[in-house]
Parts: sequence; C-alpha cells; structure tokens
Amino acid sequence: MKVHKIQLENFRCFESMVFEFSSNFNVVIGDNGSGKTALLHGLCVAISSIFLGIDGVNSRSINRNDVRLVNYGNNIEYQYPSEIICLATVWGEKTEWSRSREGRSKKTKLQNIQIKKMSQKYQKEVRQGKNVDLPVIAYFPARRIWELPMDLELVEKGSRFRGYDKAIMPTSNYKFFINWFKTKELAALQNRQDFFKLKVVKKAVSNCIDTCEDIFYGIDNSALVMKFSDGKILPFNRLSDGFKNMMAVVSDIAYRCVTLNPHLETDALNSLGTILIDELDLHLHPSWQKKVITDLKRTFPNLQFIAATHSPLVLRSMKNDDKIILLEYDKLVLFR
Repeated sequence: MKVHKIQLENFRCFESMVFEFSSNFNVVIGDNGSGKTALLHGLCVAISSIFLGIDGVNSRSINRNDVRLVNYGNNIEYQYPSEIICLATVWGEKTEWSRSREGRSKKTKLQNIQIKKMSQKYQKEVRQGKNVDLPVIAYFPARRIWELPMDLELVEKGSRFRGYDKAIMPTSNYKFFINWFKTKELAALQNRQDFFKLKVVKKAVSNCIDTCEDIFYGIDNSALVMKFSDGKILPFNRLSDGFKNMMAVVSDIAYRCVTLNPHLETDALNSLGTILIDELDLHLHPSWQKKVITDLKRTFPNLQFIAATHSPLVLRSMKNDDKIILLEYDKLVLFR
C-alpha cells in the first residue's frame, strides 16, 4: 500500500482539505493545533479500510469526536457528513475509496467496496498457503511509550494476519512484541539455532541505533535487553526514553514485516506498506533527529512513512523525492 492523496471533509479541524504524498518519506510540520495529528487520524481511518475484508481485524471508523464542530456563539454544531476520500495503490492496483459518517446515530460507511473485495481475496489466498505479499500498516501515536495495552486474543493465533493485531490502536503494542520475542528466543535456544525472524528484528534495531550491538531476552531478569557496542547491557526499562522510543517503533515495524511476509525470510524488511508516526522526534537527541529519516529509509526501503514533527532538525536528512507538508491552523501553507 502507498497512499497518493487524501481528502478530508468536515474531519476534526478540517472543513475541506486535500493532501498529496510522496511514496517515500513525508513529514508534516506545524505548531500545536495546526492539524498534524488530525491528518494522521484521517489517514489511519483511510488505510485501515483494508482491514474491512479481513476477519477479526478492527478497522478505525469516523468517531463522533472526529466530526468537525462549528461554534455559532450560543451553540456548537456538528458538521455532517464527515468524509475521508483516499487514493492509493494497493496490491499493485490504484484504487480510490471513501469512508463517511452522515449523522450522529449513523455508522461509518464505505463507498466503493473494491478495497474490501481485494483484502477478502488476499485473505483467501493466505489461508490457502499462497506466498502473497501483505502490506505492512502501523500507526504510532505521540503517547506510544507509556500506555501499554493488556494482552488481547491474537487474530487467528499463528496466522500471518496477527501482524495486523493492534496495528492502529492508540496505544503501543510493545508488551505483545516482548512476549513474542521471548518465545522466539527460547525456541531458538531449545532448537540450538537462530531463527530468521529474530535476525530480521535485530538487524532493524541495530540499523537504527548505531550503538546497539544486539538485543535479546534476558532470562535472568525476564526483560528485553539491549547490548551496546561498549559492552554495556541494559534492560528495556533502564533505557533512556529516546532509546525506548526508537527501539519500540523499529522493532514493532520489523516484527510486522516478518509476521505478515514470512516467505520473504531475511528480505522481509523490503515489505511494502504505510507507516504513520506522530511526533517522530519524540525524546530523540538533536543529533539523532538529524538522521532518523535516513535510518528508517535505509532499514525499511520500500515502506511509505508519513510522520509529524515539531523539530526542524528532522528535515535535515530529507531528499528531493521526499515531501514536506507545512500546516498553519488547519490551513495548508506549503507543499514541497
């Protein structure tokens, strides 16, 4: 999946706005309240439409709080219909669809069910054991570090589709990832071999954290542990917030790559898909902010990233084929 364009109508702070995206890296910048997070939420509703055709995976709908409000002085009115129109390439086919909510008591509707039929088709092929590529989709909100959800039942335990589990929830999926990593580490020890899925995840983390030599599950302290190039070993909860943030995001994406597309084996990091990240610079040192885009693009070369940031330093490593979107209080000021 690669998103080309999205149109937001009466969605959060936007009355009517069209955004176009690069297939590589997109950075949304602007002051607080300018609409950066609102745009990411709209994209989340749009791209999660692919889940409508996959059993047991929840798609994000247009909630009441997503509908634009207008203050008329003595009263505040919801503006219906609220609609999101998306143009994207999905499974090699350019497709347009929309999600809309027409009233307070109405449910979110899907216009053009082609996107649903496509995912139903690929769900059937996966169940038949065919090695079809699945797009990697994930949303990382600004509060991703501190809010860890309780374990939920996986989507068809053992299925490739568990790579979509909690992909768009407003909390981190890191607790589940740690359980997965622990299981793989113990299995590797028991079978006296290193599984390729662990290798892929470890490679992704080391690519994005220069000083990381290895990550592993520490049996002694029952925690995910990072080993640094200087020999220092620290469990996850002792890492700085910057290391936690980068490790959590990168390992989560890598886990989804190897789970959704295990047939690609060590090339799973080349998976296609769209990743949304709010506050890309969260807790990162300025020197890290300058290269975070380069690190992510090198590690996941075929993924489309759409990220919001407050830091101008993040823009330092952007290339000509990337795009900058500048917002100013629900208005589009600049496309580059």
